[in-house]
Amino acid sequence: MIRERSAASLPGLPVLLVILCVLAATIYALVTQPFGDSVPIIVATAVAIVVECFLLGGVFVVNPNEGRVMQFFGDYVGTVKTAGLRWGA
Repeated sequence: MIRERSAASLPGLPVLLVILCVLAATIYALVTQPFGDSVPIIVATAVAIVVECFLLGGVFVVNPNEGRVMQFFGDYVGTVKTAGLRWGA
């Protein structure tokens, strides 16, 4: 039998704002980078954009009087019961 346990999560709004600002800066760096100048920098910024989009998938909403189950590769990690916009760490 699995017992319910509390999962760690961060407030979603500050995390969302930071990820969006970093994403905007990375896209700006990719667009303003002169093509053909430095291929490793272009590849690194493209990989950074993919990672930042992946991090945006961690933002979720918990409604009042409800909980959200967090899983890691199908294994139960815990339940978040704090209402509001959250980001699963």
